[in-house]
Amino acid sequence: ADFCHQLYPISTSDNSMSSVIFDLLSTRSLLVYHPLACNGQLCIDISICTSQMNGRLNNGACLRLRSFSESLLILGGCPVLYPLFEKFQETDYFDGMYSDNISSTAAFESPTDWIIVRKQSQKNLSDIDNRLISNPIASIINLLRCVLSSTSMLILTEQMTKHYNVELLGQHLNRVSSCFIDQQLLIAIQQLIECSRLNKSSYLLTNQLIQYILLDFGLWNKAKYDVRISHLQYIAAVIKDERKFYRTKFGVQYFLDIIRQYFNSPEEDIDEQKQLRSAVYGIMKYYVQRNIHIEELNALISSISTFATSND
Repeated sequence: ADFCHQLYPISTSDNSMSSVIFDLLSTRSLLVYHPLACNGQLCIDISICTSQMNGRLNNGACLRLRSFSESLLILGGCPVLYPLFEKFQETDYFDGMYSDNISSTAAFESPTDWIIVRKQSQKNLSDIDNRLISNPIASIINLLRCVLSSTSMLILTEQMTKHYNVELLGQHLNRVSSCFIDQQLLIAIQQLIECSRLNKSSYLLTNQLIQYILLDFGLWNKAKYDVRISHLQYIAAVIKDERKFYRTKFGVQYFLDIIRQYFNSPEEDIDEQKQLRSAVYGIMKYYVQRNIHIEELNALISSISTFATSND
């Protein structure tokens, strides 16, 4: 009705044209009311016609369809997706050729060479999304990214930063099998962080994702060597961008403690441990290459001498 009215505006004196359009509407067209204009059994006419013709729904129900993000918000937000992590076992994981190709070159890349989100086009980003299908845990993270990147549902982003929701996400990730902690999951986490960075209103979400997931070495320490070295490379890229901000909370002493706790195990390969420690020292280099505090210098010297003594 609205379409016909726009094409053939009807004047009150043109009865012949009015009857023609009436016959057209009654015999050859289907009148559709917008579901958002329905209330109970009454359907409001949303056309711009001067004579409104409201409809009434008989012997039926009006069902209102909502977007996935809106439905998720009504159910409680992104945390309602967290129990999905527990549904997947090792048999649900497919180790594709993509992860093998990355692992063969990860050790030879610079701290920012492997990063893909900032450098590649949206088309290539879609190809990356397709590769995440083989890891269902990464697919769930990818779903969270799509939901939180919706500009029309910023309330989901705000809700995510409250009630320890990001911390809970990290706890659920820590419960999954170690086989799921792979390059695909790391890329999914990186995409989530980078997309939150694009949204200026989600600055708090970005910091929480970095603190409780990216810097959760207990989580990433369960992965293979190539994933762990790529993880450290991405941390280096993040800190390089905002070294002053992260130095106050995740400074030299923090990473020295990380080395002692996670990269000094006698049960693991010695050469791999050295490479991992070297990557962590590379992160600390961004803090101290311009100015260094006396406390940081003492901590570094003490740490280096301790490792030198233990290797003798």
